[in-house]
Amino acid sequence: MNDFWESFRLANSYSNTYAMGAIFAMALATFLPRFFPMALLKNRTLPSWFTQWLHFVPPAIFGALVFPDLLLKGLITENWGIRNLRQNLKTEKRY
Repeated sequence: MNDFWESFRLANSYSNTYAMGAIFAMALATFLPRFFPMALLKNRTLPSWFTQWLHFVPPAIFGALVFPDLLLKGLITENWGIRNLRQNLKTEKRY
């Protein structure tokens, strides 16, 4: 019985070490791509056309993330009642 708990403790300590290593690796993977452009461009001035272009990046990313999900899942048509309107027009009794 004691061997069972010993093996459980060893497995648990290995998984904690693995999890902490994975968290550290993911932190580096997100930090480094953000740090290096800032470090390289710190003392340089960007052209005005480039800074104007950068203002369009957040709305473009937001649209790319949100609108396909809304349109492909049909949330817009359900919320506006277009599907229900079409179905009601087909089944409406004409007097």
